[in-house]
Amino acid sequence: MKKILFGFIGIISIIIILFIYFSIQNDFSNIENKNGDQDIVFDLNYNPGGNRINLNTSGIFLQYTYEEDLNEDLSFKYSWFEPKEESLSTINELKKNIGKTVVILPVFTHSAYAQNGFYDYYNENCGKECLTVKIDRVQPPQYNSGKNAIQVLKLLGYDMVSDIDVHKNPEILAQYDKIILLHNEYVTKEMFDAVDLHPNVVYLYPNALYAEIEYNEQNDEITLVRGHGYPDSSIDNGFDWEFDNTRPYEFDTECANWEFWEIDNGVMLNCYPENIIWKDTSLLELINEK
Repeated sequence: MKKILFGFIGIISIIIILFIYFSIQNDFSNIENKNGDQDIVFDLNYNPGGNRINLNTSGIFLQYTYEEDLNEDLSFKYSWFEPKEESLSTINELKKNIGKTVVILPVFTHSAYAQNGFYDYYNENCGKECLTVKIDRVQPPQYNSGKNAIQVLKLLGYDMVSDIDVHKNPEILAQYDKIILLHNEYVTKEMFDAVDLHPNVVYLYPNALYAEIEYNEQNDEITLVRGHGYPDSSIDNGFDWEFDNTRPYEFDTECANWEFWEIDNGVMLNCYPENIIWKDTSLLELINEK
């Protein structure tokens, strides 16, 4: 009888141990899936090969391109950044003060600007078929999606999620004390509401939250719903957002007199900082302080 009892206890013990083991493994799997589900899209490890050419060394980051991307007039298709060795102490100090902050990558906007996309419709190069476009998962981020800010903020160690992530799971923003919005011009209603409800948003680029789109997850495509003169030419901001700051600030790309002003749920920059974000240390410091 004792042997049977001990045997039974042994079997129960093994079952309990196996249950605990697989529960732990499942928890790890859930963590991995949670991270793996993030739809970052942008590849910042671009390297076409060939010679690298340094472009500008005036900031705390070195700007460079590749020979393949350099045009005859010395303009360039893409440029990239890396920390300058002599600026590492400044960069490390900036990294210390990031806190629980997340940057929302404007994948929707990046895709809207693609060839045969929204702007071909606006320019009357095609019909309404151009108001539905596939998510661009090939090209690196462009000027219209704040490519310089994406790179610099990534180098500084900021957490990043895409607008696709926010659309699918708006609650993700509640994990952070501060949100940095880039040129997120085209957003879904789900993302608009999530950003609008957050108490501390840095609107780093003008023209954010400008037009409403729908995202079809199955087809991986977006469709313009409202805004930017559509479906009626009298419609400007697609959400009728009272804090729209498109004009005139989107068109100030020099940012000679940049400053932030406060709105109900954060601060807005009064210019398009694409050409200074990687060399204006005071701007990067102030972003941390907001």
